[in-house]
Amino acid sequence: AAVGLSSPTSGFKNFMIQVPRSVYLYGTRNSFRGYAKAFQTMHDEKLYKEAIKEGLTGFGRKTLFLESPGIGKLTRFWFKKVNFMESSENLNRIALAEAGRLFFTEILAQARGNKTLFSTFHTTNLGKEGLKKEFTRYFSDIWKLPQEKIDRLFNGEIKHGTKEMDKILSWVGFQSHKRGAGATGVLDLPLWMSSRQAQPFTLFQRIATSVTIDTYKNFVAPAIKYGNYAPMIKGTIAHG
Repeated sequence: AAVGLSSPTSGFKNFMIQVPRSVYLYGTRNSFRGYAKAFQTMHDEKLYKEAIKEGLTGFGRKTLFLESPGIGKLTRFWFKKVNFMESSENLNRIALAEAGRLFFTEILAQARGNKTLFSTFHTTNLGKEGLKKEFTRYFSDIWKLPQEKIDRLFNGEIKHGTKEMDKILSWVGFQSHKRGAGATGVLDLPLWMSSRQAQPFTLFQRIATSVTIDTYKNFVAPAIKYGNYAPMIKGTIAHG
């Protein structure tokens, strides 16, 4: 995995791959705002420390180093100062977290029956029940929220500006960057991929599997289950 990430252009390619994925996951407007916030965070010590606390930085790179302790200082220096894999990954994940939170806020407003200027589902013909199922699927499958929390969010019991909502938004940001850039945790993948024997050889495969599972859940499944082709069309356009 270290060899595969050592190309001088790895950081640039990582950035170029992630931008269209953010666009089709969370929308163009939210993605631009997410990257604007990410660039600001990368150059603000206080904001960057907050991003670290929220678990938004060093995700894949840290996993690589933990699983391969033999990697030397030269490789670490290369990732940080030469091909910028470290900074590009951190930038991407911070941007995805922010874009995901913005998208969450939009979806929540629509689930509560509020009209929004940029409606995610206005072009679909899901019907009232179909919309409710699709909203619930987003909150359950994408952001891993329990049904009890979803019900309280939808009926307006959990309000913006409260500590409970702040905690939910932090959780949503964490899940959003995992959804967009992949995750390699035991709970995110088939168990055999996390075995001690497989870990040093399967980092790429684990990230790819995580992203593939997400693609099925959020683009294929909506079309098959609810006739909502908007996510699939948006993803196709975003990737050219």
